Amino acid sequence: KILAKRKIDVTIVTEFERAIAEKIVEKGGRISSSELRKILKEVKKEKGMKRGVTLTRLLRDDFIARVKVPGMHPFYALTQEGIKKAGIEIKSKIHDKLQTSS
Repeated sequence: KILAKRKIDVTIVTEFERAIAEKIVEKGGRISSSELRKILKEVKKEKGMKRGVTLTRLLRDDFIARVKVPGMHPFYALTQEGIKKAGIEIKSKIHDKLQTSS
């Protein structure tokens, strides 16, 4: 609704979110806030966007989550909902071992 009100194409936003998700996965799945800001800036340049997707909106829509573990700096990671929205299939090493042993 908000995107339509601001006249922002939803497919562009979906592509943007997917690109962000792919870059987060490339970096190992968890990134610092400064890395996330760099990724947002890079993807905005690639897609030619100036507005529409912000860090706050990604957090509010449960696309990414801020994780704080005692003794570590906070980091950002994709949520299950974010993975589904982006249409990314993530396999762990454990998943691969289970598939080969079956």
